[in-house]
Amino acid sequence: MESTTIKKTISWWDWSGVFFSGLCLVHCVATPVLLASAPLWVASEWVHVIILIALVPITFIASRRAYRIPRRYSVIFFLSSGLLVLVAAVFVEESMGEFAEIGLTIVGSVLLIIGHLKNRHCP
Repeated sequence: MESTTIKKTISWWDWSGVFFSGLCLVHCVATPVLLASAPLWVASEWVHVIILIALVPITFIASRRAYRIPRRYSVIFFLSSGLLVLVAAVFVEESMGEFAEIGLTIVGSVLLIIGHLKNRHCP
């Protein structure tokens, strides 16, 4: 009984991670297309920071399963590298420009989505 509850909780964390990572991806892909018609908040830096604040605890909680149960290091690699790339994306705009930030955000989001989906399929 407890194992089923733990599995459902872990699954929720992975799906939350996929959702927020996908939200990052959609935000960065859609922003250039929607900039002409969308309000300025879409391109605002605080959107990235809020999504990142949500992703950090979700990623850490979801990655515990990959480490403790089957020790799947590839999942930990995807989750940690995706999170690091997203953190770098927030700080890189000033020095490298908006295109670098968008590119890093897309890469980081895809890495996180892969990590969460792989973690969901852990035994």
